[in-house]
Amino acid sequence: MNRQSARISRVPNFRSVISAGLPAGVLIVIAAIAVALILVEVDRRARREVKGFADFSVTKRGCAVERSRSLNVKTCVVVHPGFSYALTFTKPLVHTTPVASRGTCCPGTVLATQNGPKTVLLVFPRLRERAVRASVVLP
Repeated sequence: MNRQSARISRVPNFRSVISAGLPAGVLIVIAAIAVALILVEVDRRARREVKGFADFSVTKRGCAVERSRSLNVKTCVVVHPGFSYALTFTKPLVHTTPVASRGTCCPGTVLATQNGPKTVLLVFPRLRERAVRASVVLP
């Protein structure tokens, strides 16, 4: 047996295969599996329903939820008149971040934060005398 045939008959060890790099076919299969798993996760997250949303009006003395344009809202309560309000929802608000906005009729700032397991605190820094329309969504 000559040296050339001895080299060909040797089985490559794991270290030499890794140092030479993985074959392109193996990398393509790994990349395809990764993309498929990402698409499955995106689809799973897209199918989750919204935990709740509310369209409501606030004044310096009170707040009112428009029931026909709300989901899973229980109550709206004035925390500090003319400044902060609390919306209570019927479902727990775990793993969600409230997103709030003021209506086009009433430009300005509104801040929202989760204040309890079922409560969202809304702050209107410069609330005027007239009613302000706003909405909050809990994705």
